[in-house]
Amino acid sequence: MHTSTMFYNYKHLLHTHSHIALLGWLYNAALIVLQYFIFKENRRVFNRIFWISQITFVGMLFSFPFEGYGFFSITFSTLYLFCSYYLVYQLFKQSKSLKNIYVAKFIRWGGVYLVISSIGPFALGAIMALGLKETIWYKLSIYWFIHFLYNGFFVFVVFSYLINRFQNLKNQRLIFQLMNFSVIPLYGLSILWIQPAFPFYLLTFTGALLQLIAFYLLLKSRIIFLIRNNGLSFKLVSIALITYGLKMIFQVGASFESVQTFLNNTVSTSVIGYLHLVMLGFFTLFFLSVFIQHELLKNTKLLKAGIIILVLGIVLSESLLFSQSIVNYFFKTSIGNYNNLLFLASAFMPVGIVLIGIQGIKK
Repeated sequence: MHTSTMFYNYKHLLHTHSHIALLGWLYNAALIVLQYFIFKENRRVFNRIFWISQITFVGMLFSFPFEGYGFFSITFSTLYLFCSYYLVYQLFKQSKSLKNIYVAKFIRWGGVYLVISSIGPFALGAIMALGLKETIWYKLSIYWFIHFLYNGFFVFVVFSYLINRFQNLKNQRLIFQLMNFSVIPLYGLSILWIQPAFPFYLLTFTGALLQLIAFYLLLKSRIIFLIRNNGLSFKLVSIALITYGLKMIFQVGASFESVQTFLNNTVSTSVIGYLHLVMLGFFTLFFLSVFIQHELLKNTKLLKAGIIILVLGIVLSESLLFSQSIVNYFFKTSIGNYNNLLFLASAFMPVGIVLIGIQGIKK
């Protein structure tokens, strides 16, 4: 059903989903990793930032569904931005005491990219005020925010955690340099849909290649064997690393013009599938594995059931999204009952999340 024929503006719900998923879940998960596993001695400072941030997220949760980008939602979003700036200030301040220089560098640069990501929302306000919502600048500002938030801040928190936990990890300097130099060029993935000049494709390919090499070095350091514990946490982080590897492959492929043609014609399935692969398959499962490993989540039958159902929902929905892209582009048709199947597959995820949440509350 088209949003224009509905009694409710579905785009408001999409805005709610994107903000709460990125900030209410992943941003919070990153804060918990920083607070509990990297800055243990200064936990109180980050705990205060965490709870102040929750006020802004709750505000977004109860404003975006009703007004989309309106007075209250923009107010709470702006307050979040100022909270994030204070977080970055503390990251720079507290990281001076860290013993490993590359843990500190990943954290500081992650903070830099978090600040850079905030340019997107501020630009969005200006774009809407100038009546340019229907232009490419509207989407580019959203993609700017998302890119530097997850390819900058979230990914750098993950790498800082891994290096902090495994201090003897090989090639730390080179991994950091490759990852850091890749972030800005990789924003090109967000602009190739407007078919820019060839140098933009080359720049994007360079960024994708740098991240791929960094991932190769991470695997070469036998990271999977360092974190192995034969438990649920290990299984989750293994799946997370597989999906991160798929992310690397997709990034390299998407830097070619022929692949961009495919993506532009299947954006509602392929691009959404890619973003969900990264946010759910990589970040969500990685953070859950960390919480289980450090017993922030108790490894019980209820938790296992919740995670199995969640992973099943991720696998089924991702399979449908990418299959629909292929069928639609190459065979000019659609999977039968696609919307109903996608709904049923996706329904597994909230069920799994509820079970995980119940276990978290019980602890």
